[in-house]
Amino acid sequence: MPSLEEAMRQSEDGIEQLDDGLITPVNDVFMINPETRTISVPLSERLFGVNFDKDVEKKYFKCPKIVGNNIDLSKHKIYVVYQKADENITTLMGEVGKYWCEDVKVDETGDYIEFSWLLSGNVLEEQGFIAFKVVAVYTDTETGELKTRWNTVPSVGLVRFTLSDGEEITEQYADVITQLLQRMDVVEDITTPEAMKGYVEQYFNEHPIELDETLTDSKKAAPANLVGQIKEDFVKKIDKPSISDNGKTPRAKNGNVEWVEQGLPSDAQTETAVNNWLDKHPEATTTVLDESLTFDKFSKDTRAKSNNKYLNMVEFGCDNTGQTDVTDKIYIAVNKGYKNLYFPRGKYLFSVGNRFTLPIGGSIIGDMGLGYGTEEVDEGNLTWFIVTQTNNPIRMQHASELKFIAFYYPKQTEEFGIDYEPSITCVSSAKSCVVDSCFFKNSKTAISFDVTNGSVYITRNIGNPLHGIIIKNQVDLSYIMENHFGGTYNKDRTEVTAKYINENGIAYQIGRADWSKVGSFCYGYKIGFYLIDSEDTLLDGCGADGCITGFILDGTSRVKMIGCTATGFSKRDDSNSLGECLVIRDTHKTKIRDYNQILGCSFFSSRKTQLTYMEYQE
Repeated sequence: MPSLEEAMRQSEDGIEQLDDGLITPVNDVFMINPETRTISVPLSERLFGVNFDKDVEKKYFKCPKIVGNNIDLSKHKIYVVYQKADENITTLMGEVGKYWCEDVKVDETGDYIEFSWLLSGNVLEEQGFIAFKVVAVYTDTETGELKTRWNTVPSVGLVRFTLSDGEEITEQYADVITQLLQRMDVVEDITTPEAMKGYVEQYFNEHPIELDETLTDSKKAAPANLVGQIKEDFVKKIDKPSISDNGKTPRAKNGNVEWVEQGLPSDAQTETAVNNWLDKHPEATTTVLDESLTFDKFSKDTRAKSNNKYLNMVEFGCDNTGQTDVTDKIYIAVNKGYKNLYFPRGKYLFSVGNRFTLPIGGSIIGDMGLGYGTEEVDEGNLTWFIVTQTNNPIRMQHASELKFIAFYYPKQTEEFGIDYEPSITCVSSAKSCVVDSCFFKNSKTAISFDVTNGSVYITRNIGNPLHGIIIKNQVDLSYIMENHFGGTYNKDRTEVTAKYINENGIAYQIGRADWSKVGSFCYGYKIGFYLIDSEDTLLDGCGADGCITGFILDGTSRVKMIGCTATGFSKRDDSNSLGECLVIRDTHKTKIRDYNQILGCSFFSSRKTQLTYMEYQE
């Protein structure tokens, strides 16, 4: 199977042949191989159009009806998912689009399904390459539960450049939304009163029925004496008032009848309306002018509810008592199109081994009660993700965000004997990921990012992980600030755990950080800050207290340390008291090194040599 880059080059070659007149433009079919999951794109179809086109090109697909474990794709909803690719064909960029293939049908042989993709203005908005895949989804119509999902690997098409004519068409909605709105228009067209009357008359003409006389003849429906008795009883019990009596009308109140001005709602209706409005406007119960309403007092769960872009996962059906695994509910929510999920305070169990990947641009937000720098954590006022599975629960993608979540591993041993994966990871193509104000209790590794030329923003996180923040690859223009890691952030900590972290833990390990800013704190680790092969990075006000080694600069260039402090010793064990504040070496040097700057830093150690400097080998 060709790589994505090779497929792109083949697309360009095919377009050149079209330009040379070697291929006659036809509507050739995209064949899908269910064994390799690849989409075969004919040379004549690799050109999708030019930018500013809209609804003028359609691509036709064909795929075996039965795939995998006897999965019948004709019973599934078929979508084409597409996204722009960058010019270097190394990452995907922009918003993900989705088109619902409504014309799925089984071919004459009964062995294949056929469907098409109309290329909207969203697809052809900009010149460049479009990566796309086909996904088939089967969902229980009653419960909304995802039953099966089948994907292909991505293939590629080309959008060529054209000049602007000043009348570019901008799509108002995503493809799927536009399709649904079009369906609503059709429904409105066929449900006019005249049309409905015609449908009813046509039905009764085609399906004549005989009615029982007692249903149409009042004299035969009931004996006359019974009818008279019913009328008499009714008149006795109900004194029907006239709504013209002094311009008032009756309404029920506490079992009686009262007369009110016409148009006034009942007490129950009024109370319901007022309560509903107050629920949506909590600020109405406080005073802004006297400063009794502040941002912090305006609770995060109220803010999330008032912002309709977030889905309340408890209202959606998630168990927040920690008894039932929640990953299935999360998948259902995302498959329904929700990408921003709000978890109110409570306990959410991750136990069955599923790893949830945040959608591109998606977010998870919880409730937190943290005291930054004070080592105070209100553990009863948090959104807890209780993790008992060994694989990590959350993986981030491009421009995704994770805030106000507490991760807890209740089965972890005092010396981190269970090899849990990091609490938070990301895909290698991720950029602009945000992890803010999270709490890590007994995490073996809190955050581990392996990105390529991507920026990350990791701020205000606290906890007692064995390893705090691990950046395995290159990060550019990143911001790692106000994080606090140390064994004292766990109220249930033991001396055994604190000693193990002091002898084995690394709070911050950053590989290839270019043009980044780090300003965080740690206490009681073996190594506080470990920078590997980094350049043009600023360590601003970092603190490494009670660490055996405060800072290691390994193969770094132009790293600037300003106002950093380190106490290169441990209070856990006298045998570890001979610590080092700063070590400079080049065991990981990958290129010719340059100078580092150390300005206004304070180093304290019980060791005679507070700074160890190993000469670089040119």
